Amino acid sequence: MGSPPKMRRLVAAAAVIAMASADYEIFRQRYSADPAPMVHDGRLWLYTSHDNAEPGYTMTDYNALSSDDLVNWRDEGIVFSVANLTWVDYAWAQQVIELPNGTFAMYYAAWCSGHNPNCTTPGVGVAYAAHPAGPFVDVLGAAIMPGNDPGAFVDPDDPETRVLCSNVRPDQSPGNYGPLCGFLEADMVTWRSGSPFPLPGFNLTTWRFFEAPWLSKIGGRYYLSYMMHGTDIGYAVSDDVLGNYTPMGALMWTPPYDCDDVDTSNNSRGYGPNNHQGMVEFPAGSGEHYLAYHTRKLQQDRNLTVRARNVGIDRMYAKDGRLLPVTATPRWLRPLKYLDPFVPTPAVTLASCADGVEAVAAADDAAPGRLAVRARRGAWTRVRAVDFGGGASSVTLRVATAAAGSAAVEARTSGAWVEVAACALPATEDAWATVTCAVSGLRGVADEVRFVFGVDVRFGWWRFEGSRGAPAAPPPTRGREFPAALAAVGAGGAFVACAGGVVAATGNASSRLAFVDNDDGTYALACGGAFVAADGAELALSPEPSAWRLQGVAQGPYYALQAAATRAWLVAAPGGALTVDGASSMLGPPGNERNVVDEAMHFAIVELD
Repeated sequence: MGSPPKMRRLVAAAAVIAMASADYEIFRQRYSADPAPMVHDGRLWLYTSHDNAEPGYTMTDYNALSSDDLVNWRDEGIVFSVANLTWVDYAWAQQVIELPNGTFAMYYAAWCSGHNPNCTTPGVGVAYAAHPAGPFVDVLGAAIMPGNDPGAFVDPDDPETRVLCSNVRPDQSPGNYGPLCGFLEADMVTWRSGSPFPLPGFNLTTWRFFEAPWLSKIGGRYYLSYMMHGTDIGYAVSDDVLGNYTPMGALMWTPPYDCDDVDTSNNSRGYGPNNHQGMVEFPAGSGEHYLAYHTRKLQQDRNLTVRARNVGIDRMYAKDGRLLPVTATPRWLRPLKYLDPFVPTPAVTLASCADGVEAVAAADDAAPGRLAVRARRGAWTRVRAVDFGGGASSVTLRVATAAAGSAAVEARTSGAWVEVAACALPATEDAWATVTCAVSGLRGVADEVRFVFGVDVRFGWWRFEGSRGAPAAPPPTRGREFPAALAAVGAGGAFVACAGGVVAATGNASSRLAFVDNDDGTYALACGGAFVAADGAELALSPEPSAWRLQGVAQGPYYALQAAATRAWLVAAPGGALTVDGASSMLGPPGNERNVVDEAMHFAIVELD
């Protein structure tokens, strides 16, 4: 594919590519940050720090959630707390790994408030658990190493190579941030001789290294990812796990809803952005890789000015010894399999939920798992990608209520929600009861199912009854279409796309088009390669059907598209012209620029309902 031609002037003064009401989050019932993925027994676990909606980083415990399909996540609860430890005040970023004996070790950033005389030596603590859901117990009573943001790594091809890193400034100079790493003995808490030591090369000035070292091995090479100064995620590559690394620039730019009007050149400003990443192959041995990260979408949705982050996850692609830039998407991960509705499913297995939903102790032997949902009247919980086979005839809910009320079960595959069951919930005096009600019109695969409550309720589990039928195979990633909208913001003018098909955005209105997932880190327009403005001026993403990588910056003064096979950028300039050149750059080495558009001209990617 050749370089796209220059794009002529648009009618509108600014443009937004949007997919309305994006969520970008997989976990709403508690705040979460610093995701650390781990694979165990066919499930992907995410461990996160737990923002407490207070100013500053005053977290004291850790969340865990797990999934076997990447779209429905089971809340595993709070797995470790430092509240009762005397030598540490705050619990920052963490990572959990499985040990050779089948137990689990959490390496966590144990930090001090400055007001605790017993907390004088912050650093990396270690806690053990017999199960990935904990509870974890501190085992050292002191830090194993200085620094924060620990990253633990055992070489999958050489289990004798055991590494632990943290983030420090080796000589305490502002320009010399870098990872402090070393080799561990088999007990994973004793250093080998000569460890730990600063890795050479890493620095704040030219590599933009700031914190969060994370080691991975892909295709025989070692990748050390990290948060760059600002809010981007960067990475470096080496053939030696703790040898000389080569900086490769940005892996992921500031995710949507993590920048806004905050100065991203200094991640410490206000309650603004920062980032933290974890890389994982899932399922194990599949060759499919993912990047977990966090944003501030929930914080902004709830109009909070305190620390209240949330985690997200997206596909990551490796090609020719490099990692392609990761796109932060609304919820574009395909389900690895469909959810089976004919077995009891813990109510804390969620794709999303409304405000007013929290996880609480189940206190019920009949509830699978340790937790139940507590939902306020009007709240809902939702799961995705559910295979009802030959059809569901009834649904059973395990609930506890103080007053009588109702629950509705709704489903949709496209378009509006349809009620498929209306359940009367008796007053149980908060004791657990099982309620079964009839279901109609529910068969095959439902994209989404939600439970809507007309009364305050505790919700332990659900199960449908009916005809299972042969299980359906999830659709492949390649070729999936995602609805989008092209909006003209400002002084009018409709847009036309794809051989005359009207996308029709006038003023602040918007309408749909679609991107197609190429399953290689790029997305194409569903109907071909060009946008055409209403006056006939061709915007020409490419003279051929195009593959454009969505760069995922949803808010803030950054462009959102990159040509897949060239280094041409789609840039909005003052006055409405879209060009592939002429943009300024910031915070990036040559060849990996972050181009800036006019403040009034944002490109955004959000999800259409």
